[in-house]
Amino acid sequence: ILVTPFFVSRLTVETYGLYVILTGITGYVGFMDFGMGLGVVKFISEANGLRDFPRMQNIINVGIFIQGVLGCCGSLIIYFFASNVVHWLGITPSEQIQAVNAVQITSIAFLPTMMMGLCTSVINGLQRFSITAKVNIFFSLLLNGCSVVLLWNGFGLKSIVITNVCIIS
Repeated sequence: ILVTPFFVSRLTVETYGLYVILTGITGYVGFMDFGMGLGVVKFISEANGLRDFPRMQNIINVGIFIQGVLGCCGSLIIYFFASNVVHWLGITPSEQIQAVNAVQITSIAFLPTMMMGLCTSVINGLQRFSITAKVNIFFSLLLNGCSVVLLWNGFGLKSIVITNVCIIS
């Protein structure tokens, strides 16, 4: 809420809207895990309660495999259909090339975001919610802070998206 007026003043309204959509794309990762994150929390919690560490390792390994496959598929789908997404959003022709590039760059963040979701589920399964809360706060501040600094120094959407992908990854 605090940085929104600054973002809109430094980007065009359309470019800011695209930025919001791009952050939403990575936010929709939760839908692509098909509830696996909740399952990991449940089964890690059960295995931890029983002190069954081999079972915990198996759960994590299966999670890495499934999230990796889903993350790669999601990244590829977003990357190769970026122009379709931009067309569907009705981006003006003058902004379409920038928008396609930004969507393709964002697609790179999809896999690491899936893996971070798995890590968050494992930590929550271990009942360490304070750790995930602190990590979320840190990354939110870092992402917004870097974006403000970039915009303040005259950089645009592409720089913000690249920086966000690097931070998320």
